[in-house]
Amino acid sequence: MDGLNNYLQQVERSIEKKNSKKLRRLLSVLEQQDKSQARAEFPDPTEFDLYKLNKFGPVVSCYIRTAKSMCIEQSSITCFENSNQLCANLIRASEQLEGNWIMPVIISCFGELMMFYIVTERYHHEDLNQILLESSNAFDEGAFVPQKTSRLEKLINTFKMGFNLSNNDKTMDVRLSKRNDLYFFLANLIKLYFKMGKLALAKSAINSSKSGNKLLPNMMANTRTCQNAITYSYYQALVSLDDGKFLESEEALNKAMSLIANYKEKKSNQLRRILLILIPLKLYNQGKIPHESVWQRFPDLKTMYHDNFLDAICTGNLYKYEQCMNRYQLVLLKNHLYILMELLRQFVQLMVMHKTYKITSELQNDEKTTPISAFKLGLELSMHYNERGEESEEKDAPTHQVSDLEVETIVANLITQGYIRGYVSNTNRVVVFSKSCPFPKITEVKVEGKD
Repeated sequence: MDGLNNYLQQVERSIEKKNSKKLRRLLSVLEQQDKSQARAEFPDPTEFDLYKLNKFGPVVSCYIRTAKSMCIEQSSITCFENSNQLCANLIRASEQLEGNWIMPVIISCFGELMMFYIVTERYHHEDLNQILLESSNAFDEGAFVPQKTSRLEKLINTFKMGFNLSNNDKTMDVRLSKRNDLYFFLANLIKLYFKMGKLALAKSAINSSKSGNKLLPNMMANTRTCQNAITYSYYQALVSLDDGKFLESEEALNKAMSLIANYKEKKSNQLRRILLILIPLKLYNQGKIPHESVWQRFPDLKTMYHDNFLDAICTGNLYKYEQCMNRYQLVLLKNHLYILMELLRQFVQLMVMHKTYKITSELQNDEKTTPISAFKLGLELSMHYNERGEESEEKDAPTHQVSDLEVETIVANLITQGYIRGYVSNTNRVVVFSKSCPFPKITEVKVEGKD
């Protein structure tokens, strides 16, 4: 009992003196496991034992239960449940505290909660679809069955409490504001929303952090803030990508790239994930492709983009591009890239048009008009033959037929976007091209579009 009383007195003094370093160690289960082992032997504290701690009493009770779960019961599930409750109680206890001295303690406890969740998922993986199905069936049958809440949803709810604590802090002195740690909660919350497939909630959290003319913290304030800001920028880019805001998405990823450049602990896998999105974005927004050094450092991206998608674009090979879309479908869907890559198909069509124009121009002694039928034939050949000029090897592959209307639509779309300079003459069934630069460079078109 003396050990428990001594521990409680240390917690009480740390709170009174606002000693975040000491309090963090007193509430950490993983940092000093020998002390956690000793504290796991404490008896459960009574209300009388905890009355001096006020709102921090439930925090200490959960800490001791978490230590028991880890050191005595050795149950990852109860470790997560108790740690999750500890974090929730810690947020409630910190709501009325002035200043941000408590934030290192909160972030440390939340960090341990994430570790317990990861370990629990590794050995006791939850099927989120099954949980949703069971809840739906119980509702359909009219039975009064308590809805099962997944660990992921519990984790999200707790992180949302932390996000609200940080986001809603109205302390005027920036140095003492809890908003300085906003990126930790925002980055993790959005990441968890994505894991659960709640993209609308992720977007809502981003908008909430910017509402009311709130200033976001300095992303370069410290190493931890920088690390979380990189994660936040990445997921912010995915949200913008899903909304079709491609320039905003590229801007967010460029910000993440600049943060990584100044971040001491550079992670190659993190950089690869950003480039996976950024490469097609820069191609679509600016008509630019990466430097050779990128392909050398990331051979898998070279295979996917340089050797496949970009090669199909540069050669005007619609057949190969369609094969790429099928081969990388899961990667594109998982990384929110499918729609963007479909939009890039127009660059392949543009190359087909350019090649067809050059051929017909030579045959017609530099005539600036090209029959619709020529473009129709060019598109059909590009859809049916691979890069070696061989027919599709697929059994019973359908013959790709393109209607005149479809050809006109493709050409009109490219003219509207500025990739082709000219107009469609429906009367003569031809495309009339500009005498000067009928096919401007994509980079030039994108620069003009911004102006």
